[in-house]
Order: sequence, then C-alpha cells, then structure tokens
Amino acid sequence: MKSTCEEVARGEVELSLQEALEQGNNQPAPLLTLDDLAKFERFGVDAALLQHVRRVTDEEARAIYGLTYPGNLSGVVFEYPHPLTGQRVTMRLRRDNPEVDSEGKIQNKYVSPCGDNRHLYFPPGAAKLLSDIAVPVVPVEAEKSVLALSAFSQRCGYPMLPLGTGGCWGWHGKTGIESGPNGQREEVRGPLPDFGLITWKGRKAVIIFDANVSTNLKVQAARTSLAQTLAGFGAEVFYVDLPQVDGVNGPDDAIELLGDKALLALLDSARRWHPTPSGFTTLKAVSAREFLALDIPPRKALLSPILFAQSLVMLHGTRGYGKTHLGLGIAVAVASGKDFLRWKARESHRVLFVDGELPQGTLQGWVAEAIAAAGAEEAGDNLKIITPDMQEFGIPDLATLGGQAALQEHVEAAELIVLDNLSALVRSGKENDAESWLPIQGWALGLRRQGKSIVFVHHSGRSGEPRGTSKREDLLDLVIALRHPPNYKAAEGLRTEVRFTKTRGIFGKDAEAFEVSMATGEDGVPVWTMKDVEVSARERAMLLFEQGCDVLAVEKELGVSRATAFRYKNEWKKSQRS
Repeated sequence: MKSTCEEVARGEVELSLQEALEQGNNQPAPLLTLDDLAKFERFGVDAALLQHVRRVTDEEARAIYGLTYPGNLSGVVFEYPHPLTGQRVTMRLRRDNPEVDSEGKIQNKYVSPCGDNRHLYFPPGAAKLLSDIAVPVVPVEAEKSVLALSAFSQRCGYPMLPLGTGGCWGWHGKTGIESGPNGQREEVRGPLPDFGLITWKGRKAVIIFDANVSTNLKVQAARTSLAQTLAGFGAEVFYVDLPQVDGVNGPDDAIELLGDKALLALLDSARRWHPTPSGFTTLKAVSAREFLALDIPPRKALLSPILFAQSLVMLHGTRGYGKTHLGLGIAVAVASGKDFLRWKARESHRVLFVDGELPQGTLQGWVAEAIAAAGAEEAGDNLKIITPDMQEFGIPDLATLGGQAALQEHVEAAELIVLDNLSALVRSGKENDAESWLPIQGWALGLRRQGKSIVFVHHSGRSGEPRGTSKREDLLDLVIALRHPPNYKAAEGLRTEVRFTKTRGIFGKDAEAFEVSMATGEDGVPVWTMKDVEVSARERAMLLFEQGCDVLAVEKELGVSRATAFRYKNEWKKSQRS
C-alpha cells in the first residue's frame, strides 16, 4: 500500500533527518512538508516517486550534503541515485530563497556540492528501461519535470524514460582529465558519461525543454547541440515546443495547467529534428500580434554605447595605429566592469581574446599594461587568452569547421570574443572575394543567435577602409576606424583618431569622432587621454593660420573640406580682432 502524503510529512513512514543523523545514517529518509507534497500532487506525483526527494534546512544541507554556498540553503534536495546501483552519485538543491539581481533575475536557484561531477537525473525504476529501445527517452531540464512525466507515463499508459539534464546545458560537462601538449593536465568536456548507460541506436528521443526555448538563445543553442549529440548516438530525435501560456515553464507546469490530454497531444505532434544548418525542418513564423507580445529582454550592455549582447563590431586601422591596444582595452573593460575611453561598463562579463600573430611575451606585456591602465586586476579571471605560441600546431584557420570547432569550448564560456586579427586568423580564400567571407559570416551569425558578441580586429587598406571585401561590413553593427591625425609624428607613439564609419543604434555625441593618446605615466602605468577631433583640428588650424598658412594649405594639412578650412579662417580672424 502506498504511503499517504500526511504520513510522509509527519515522518511516520521513515526516520526524520535529525533522527537519521543521530543514528549515524548518512542516507537520511525523505521528509517533505505538506506544502511540498501538495505541490508535487499538482503535477500528479505521489509519495512513491519521492523516495529520493527531501526537504532540508540550511544547517542540514551543509551537514549532510557538504554544501558550502554562502547563501541560505533551505530548500528541497533531489538526490541522484545511479540507475543500476542505486548509489547516490550527486544531488541538486532547489533553494527556497535564491538571490535576485538588479534586473530582477533569479540567481543560483539550484546548487550542487563543490567538486561533484555532473550526472543525468534518472527517475525511480529507470534500470529496466535503459536498453529497451521501444521506450522513447524524453530529455527535460528539471528534476521535478522528470518526476511529473514518470507519473504521467504511469497514469496514461504512455511508456517513456524521462531524463533530467539539470538545466539546458547540464548534460554537457567535465568528462575527464588528459595531458595537454606541454604535459599539463587539462579538463576534457563533452556529453556526460551517463549517456552511455542508455541504448540509443534506433531509439526515439523527444526533447522537451522549458517554454523559454522560443525566446532564449542560450536554450535554443543547448537544444540544438543536444539534438546533434543524440543523433550522433543513433537516436531518432524529435522535439516539442511547449505553448506560450502564462504559468507554463516546464512539462510539469503543462500537466498541471493544461492536463494530460494536452500533453499527449503535444507528444503526438512532436516534430522531427533534422541536421540542417538551422537544426529544424522548417523556419518558425509568428504573427505580428504574437511577435509584439513576446517577452524579449533588452540587450545587455557590455560597454555602452558601442557594445551590447549580440553585437558584431569591427575595429580596423593601418599597422601601428594601436588596434591591439584598443582591442585589449575593450576586452579588459568588459571583463572587469571598468570604463574605457568614453565607453561605460556596468558590470563584468566573460571575455575570450584570441590573438593570431604576436609573440606571447609581447602579448603578455600588453595585457599587463591594459589591466594596469584600467586598474582592473579583477579582469584576470574573466579574461581568457589564446595565443599561437601556446598551441602545439598554432591556431587553425577559423574559416574552416575544424578551426571553429577548436574554439567551441572556449567560445561557449564567453560572452564577448575578440579576434585579433582577421588576416592572421582567417587564412583561406581570397581577401577580396565576398564568397570567402561566408564561412566566417555564418559562424558569427550562429554565435550571435547564442547571445555572443564579437569584435573583429582588422587591417585597413590604402584607402583607409577595411582591407578586402566590403561584404564583411554588411552584418556588422558598428565599424570603428583608427586614423592618424594629419599632423601626427612617429615620435608621438600611440596617437590616433577613433572614427565611426558604420553605426547601428548609435547617434549624436556618441557617434562623434575623438582623438586618443596613450603615454606612460610617472609610475610606469600607461595613461589614456582623449579630446574631440573637431576641437583638436580647430586648434591645429588656429596655429597654422598664426604661422601664415592660407586656406588651401590648411585644407591639405588637416584633411578637412575647403568649407571647414574657411570656417576655421573666419574664426581665427575673429580671435585676432578680440
């Protein structure tokens, strides 16, 4: 006979956590409150499926499970027993009171013991289904969705093996340690070893991720990657999009609010996944009314106003104009949350800087200078560096699938990728051939869909425009050109004008050119100074007229229009009369 919710809640079926601790039992019995059990009952989950689910206080979470997270750990524990041995391999705690950031987003809702390897979450009774290819596998994100689908399967006579990934990317993680090219120990990442417990060849898999897969690029990318992985195992992969209904996040919510019949209908109408470039059979379309009703969060500012989430930016200049110094300055600012030049960073973000040509000793010195100039020691952990000298065979061509795959693991962890520079990192094809740019364009747009931002550092041609095909600029949001001021002298070091030759969403003062210089301060730390280009050109014009130059000479020397040179001449005359 099944235990009632009241019996479990009162602790009459098994020992309470405290009693288990007193008796030295390191596998404490379940203890859930009436409120907990009522929530599970709304999903159709009864006590029989809750044998590895239990409520803990903050003290119990630390004493029993070894959790060390600094926040309050009161909540519900989902233990992860191995489907064959029954031994607990890890656990996840769903916290009652997770933190909320300044934008109202919940942070660290789930926590696991430090040092535990990730595992898939199997429901009770999974062992007999692991090799039965007639039973579909249904990957979902949350443990409670696994339990809700298990109960649904039993009620409706719909055989399935629900499988919890512990978040949209939880199925992908550390799989081992191996020796690197220089003998160092490196972490290996990929699909979790638990996938090997399941027979996949010829088996149907139906992915049901949370409803935000329709709007969240990270979840979309995770689902596509999981589908590719399962197809690689030999599975026939399908997917279900949960309806956009208030209160429906996961399949457990769909069962509660829409009912079993609605979920059956969704499963029966699951769409087959095909390994097309988009990952889906057909493109998705919505009406204008539906589109306007979508809850699309504003793009996060990385370095306002020039760099936001999903930005594609090019920074170009002739050799010696300071491209790498500015690229590093941007990278350090975003990684540390510090301002750079006239651009503001609100908070820190993960950055990947890929250098294609510098000796690593030179790059090390420049990175140190950029961090010192910003006073941004905190950038050290958020900023990851890839340089050719660290690789046994150098950096592969990023225009190839192999080159892109070599960066994939590092790109996944970054929010901003800085590629310095295109000539060194993209080597196949002809620079002036638009078709040769397509592999990079497709890759960049794919990363944008995942929420990534990219800064391409590139060389300028003799005309001052980016070298090679202009097709590169078609998909970019912003193009920044570096140009020496007309009266620049090599002895001045790094002094350049920052000009915006393409802007999308940047207007007014933000889009105006300005001049920057970098010099070494008395303490040996680099110092950046700035001034408006218009002001600096005017100042130089006043000096030239003072020296007796005419309008044509000023026009030629400053590279301004004749009308601007005449305006400067009139301003100079007025200054002489006053």
